[in-house]
Amino acid sequence: MIIRDATEADLPAIVAIFNAAVRTRMSSAQLVPVTVEERLPWFHQHSPNRHPLWAVENAGTIAGWLSFQPFTGR
Repeated sequence: MIIRDATEADLPAIVAIFNAAVRTRMSSAQLVPVTVEERLPWFHQHSPNRHPLWAVENAGTIAGWLSFQPFTGR
């Protein structure tokens, strides 16, 4: 298992994992699944030096992800 900077090629897998959390409502306040196209702006807000987005890869498959973003008060 490796943890590395995510690439745009990882985005479909990241979105699939995210949408699984949306469906179960276990770890997301999001109510509606998103598309890869809808998540592109979110992806591009990340950078390795400021707000990293990491992919967890296991045997060539994205098994998870982690991101840091600026604080958003709700």
